[in-house]
Amino acid sequence: EYIRTQGESPYPDDVVRTLQVALATTPGSRYASIGKNFFLPDDPIPLGGGCEAWKGFHSALRAVQDGLAVNVDISYNGFYANLSVTDMAKDILQIREFDRSGLSDRDRARIQREIKLLRIEVTHRKSKRGDTRFKIEGVSPLPADQEMLEIEYQGQKKKLSVAEYFAERYQPLRYPQLPCLSVQALGPRMPGRPQQRTQLPMEVCKIVEGQRRTKQLTGPMTAAMIKACNQKPDRRLQLVLNSRRTAAYEEDEILKAFGIEVDQEPVELQARFLKAPTLHFNPESRENKSVPPNGDWNMRDKKVYFAGQTIETWGVLVCLDDRTFPEREAQDFVGQMVRSFGEKGLDCRNTMPPIVRHPYPQSLRDVLREVKEKAESDGGECQLILVIKPVDNDMYRNIKIVGDTQLGIPTQCVLVDKLRRGGPQYCSNVGLKINAKLGGKNWVLSADDFKVADGKTFMILGCGITKSPIGPRSEHAVASLVGSLDPQLGKHAGTYSIQSAREGYVVSMHAMMLNLLKAFEKEWGPKKLPEVLLLYRDGTSEGNFAKVLQHEVTDIRNACAEMDRNYAPKITVVVTSKHHHVRFFPQDQSAMDRNGNCKAGVVVDATICSPRDWDFYLVSHAGIQGTSRPTRYTVLMDEIGFGPDELQQLTFNQCYTYARCPRSVSYTPVAYYASLFGQRTLHYLAGEGGMESDYASSVGSGGDRGRRERPPAALPEARPVHPRLSDVMFYA
Repeated sequence: EYIRTQGESPYPDDVVRTLQVALATTPGSRYASIGKNFFLPDDPIPLGGGCEAWKGFHSALRAVQDGLAVNVDISYNGFYANLSVTDMAKDILQIREFDRSGLSDRDRARIQREIKLLRIEVTHRKSKRGDTRFKIEGVSPLPADQEMLEIEYQGQKKKLSVAEYFAERYQPLRYPQLPCLSVQALGPRMPGRPQQRTQLPMEVCKIVEGQRRTKQLTGPMTAAMIKACNQKPDRRLQLVLNSRRTAAYEEDEILKAFGIEVDQEPVELQARFLKAPTLHFNPESRENKSVPPNGDWNMRDKKVYFAGQTIETWGVLVCLDDRTFPEREAQDFVGQMVRSFGEKGLDCRNTMPPIVRHPYPQSLRDVLREVKEKAESDGGECQLILVIKPVDNDMYRNIKIVGDTQLGIPTQCVLVDKLRRGGPQYCSNVGLKINAKLGGKNWVLSADDFKVADGKTFMILGCGITKSPIGPRSEHAVASLVGSLDPQLGKHAGTYSIQSAREGYVVSMHAMMLNLLKAFEKEWGPKKLPEVLLLYRDGTSEGNFAKVLQHEVTDIRNACAEMDRNYAPKITVVVTSKHHHVRFFPQDQSAMDRNGNCKAGVVVDATICSPRDWDFYLVSHAGIQGTSRPTRYTVLMDEIGFGPDELQQLTFNQCYTYARCPRSVSYTPVAYYASLFGQRTLHYLAGEGGMESDYASSVGSGGDRGRRERPPAALPEARPVHPRLSDVMFYA
């Protein structure tokens, strides 16, 4: 009835959930399941660090315009490998064999961070009582040949080390120099007997199969996972069809009982192509406009539309020793950057900035301040610090903390490996990021390609909630809001707040919206405010749509009224989502790019869309690797009065304005910027390790702290962004 009436009848939530349970019961009993994903241990892909990727399939029931549909896709997730703990320790430390002297405190701590709370089974004995499985509580500071036990032997108590005990009772240990594991039994506990910890040698313990890795993947693990997941469209389609056969719905007795049948072949869709917009560059360029055929373009013979600042005072920090990155190479790269600035229309007056070298900086604050002072020795305020560095996420985080919150100077990090491989194209892309950070516009849309509400003043808003990585600090999140300040979408203001990760909506929307409206008024003049607001709300689930309308939209209206009681702009809210398993596989050669993906501009707004909601799927980018994922857009409310074609084209055209690279992106840049701003703000949270202090939360925009949204000691507080950076896209 819900589908027949196109959503006019109430959504049958209980029915859909019941059918989803029926769909998932049989595969859930056969395979390792995580939500609607089911994983098999066959042919695991090594990720390093004692982990591996398991392949599986996604199976979810959805009510769509054409009836009920099952969304089937391939899926990957990280699991701990079924290894002995000693082999896992070697993998974590990236060593072939242990040193005879044992482990350092640092290595022991690294191992403990990875394996704590994992389930293990012992290999030195067998038992029918089920008492061979334990949970790791920690790693002992003492090696097995120093960890002492007290046992009763022939009526007398006897002290001996764990290594001696195993040599007498079982067999000598191969690694007596390694610390023991402190474990607790997982089997049934004897009544009245307290749970006791046991010390076990690493080498007699093996990781129980099928344990999901819940910690955030390391950089190398992420790279290996991406490589495993990146399947070209033809290969991915074959894997999806294989997954459909693995699911074997037609053999499922539970589905038969419910009368559910699932087609063997994927559904065929009718799609449309949207017209690519015209991009304009500096009029002095040899080629000053372009219509990119498939979402990417080359900056050869093109200059940026508007250069943000004349670069007069800047410096370079090299975080590598002279053997790894010689001085001559550093000078050559700076020369390449200066030439690239000139080719792209950036006015760089200082062609020989000071180069400061600190291979292993203990205090990045002192080092960056030194670069700043040397750059300013001839007068003027430092405008930019270019940092040449190795791959080091902690270093990157600390550079951004110091530059964004303490010095108020945009920083641009350059990885030495990419620098050497990239050549002029890499320098060009770095130059585009720098221009955006200095307030410039790299290209703009034709006026005909971007009209909102018949020429009324507007603000395009992007909003999202960025949660901290999986782990002990995951209870907090950053809500970020970014808004456009000019009709060409080249200048944006940003604001943020800290809130509980459990909240399904932005708690501090009122204060954040006030910040952006004040920034707009500052840019346009007193009492000049946008007549319409188009909000792209990123990443919220369907279950939270009502909260977005009830809380966030109400807060936006209240913020507008606080600016002026007669100010009531029209508001349109569109939710963007990429966290789904819908994929398109073009069958017509004319619709494919060179990798077999859909060309940029493919839109689907029927068949698999909601019977009730106004939604559509849009492929707005050229796939670089793997299979392109379309973005789903759902319109929650539309006071501006867009037509479906108009909103789809407007959204697609925006995807060509992303400032960081000469490509269209997979979803609206303003939502992308909100995500970047949220990720950057996670770096600012008080405390060396992130969200560790017990201060109240505040709303920040530039150097301005807003009203308190939480009682004291409820949430941590982020360092405010330096006032000098409040009006530029320093996070680009």
